[in-house]
Amino acid sequence: MHGISLLALLLLGCSGDRLYVAPTVMEWGEVDFQQEQPPEGYSAQTLLIRNERAGSVEVLIEDFDDRLVLDAPNLTSGDPPRLPPLRSGASHVLTVGVGGYEPGERDTLVSGEFTVITKNRRHAAGVRWSFIPIRNIPVDTGDLR
Repeated sequence: MHGISLLALLLLGCSGDRLYVAPTVMEWGEVDFQQEQPPEGYSAQTLLIRNERAGSVEVLIEDFDDRLVLDAPNLTSGDPPRLPPLRSGASHVLTVGVGGYEPGERDTLVSGEFTVITKNRRHAAGVRWSFIPIRNIPVDTGDLR
């Protein structure tokens, strides 16, 4: 009986998918949309996702907002976007940048959250994000010097 209880405890303790996600907050501050947008989005940041469990796990990105740009090797587009399976101890490094804003949002705080989640939904980590869209339009003074 004692052996069965110990085995059950070990199985329960090892059954969850554990993902390390960093950062869990992405704040861009003011983002100037006056310049042409780079392919990775404005002010791109790195997002790390690491599998911290034994075994392989498939990772999904849920509720990713159209105002952001997501770039990762082998990212499968879809709803939700998927990443290739991660072996134990392996990581995905993604680039997240700002891609746009909706009418009426300029000069105001725009924020949201997307979720990094395992396909079997045993582990999820929210990533909050925010930025303030601005347009820094140069003033023409007429000075030709």
